[in-house]
Amino acid sequence: MTEIRSLLSMFKNMKFNLITETYSILDQEMAFSNANIINRIINQKAMVDSLLPKNKEVDL
Repeated sequence: MTEIRSLLSMFKNMKFNLITETYSILDQEMAFSNANIINRIINQKAMVDSLLPKNKEVDL
């Protein structure tokens, strides 16, 4: 969750160059890096979830 908040904060504070109409390359690289970290965490969670047994509901 910390990574998502960090990424959102970064997007809000990205520097925009009005002359070239582009964002800072450093800001873009940092956002890309954080997005990759989040993607890796999502994939790891999916792998773990796939290995956990499914809980079956039991009627009492």
